[in-house]
Amino acid sequence: MTFRYTRIATALGSFALFVAPTLAAAALANALPSGDRAIAQAVDSSNATSARTSTVSRPDPNAPLLIEAPSPEARQAPVANVVPIAGEVTVEVINTTYADVSYQLLGHTQLRTLPGRTTIALRGADVPTTLTFQRQDSGLLAVTPGEVDEAGTLSITLSETLDFQQSKVVMTIEPSGSVFLN
Repeated sequence: MTFRYTRIATALGSFALFVAPTLAAAALANALPSGDRAIAQAVDSSNATSARTSTVSRPDPNAPLLIEAPSPEARQAPVANVVPIAGEVTVEVINTTYADVSYQLLGHTQLRTLPGRTTIALRGADVPTTLTFQRQDSGLLAVTPGEVDEAGTLSITLSETLDFQQSKVVMTIEPSGSVFLN
């Protein structure tokens, strides 16, 4: 029994030494960004003087190498629209919970805390912009957009919720003024 196992292991080892460089060359050739055909060479480890050359063709040379994510407008409908003035908006955040809420206007502020039952206005946020929220007591948070005035101010209300589907932690304002919640 030991003899058979040794012969099988030796046979599989030889097979792996022979096939692995060819498979690696094929994978490398498929990963190359340009050209219709790629040639890769692999050296046999049992005989360093002999070399194999394999030619691999890409399935579709015109296929894009990068896949772009769809825009927020293509994924969901905006919850509000604000008119940016000179490429900037003001966001008024009203915390109606009794819990402190951590927030950050990405690219503009560091992580800050908004105490419960308070309001803050974030002025001069360049669009596009993203605002993140998190209750410090780890509770769920509902974000409800309010009125938008002609001065480019968007009012949002943070409230408690027990519905996981209703909980939102990210608000994005696109250059067009469309507001999205996730």
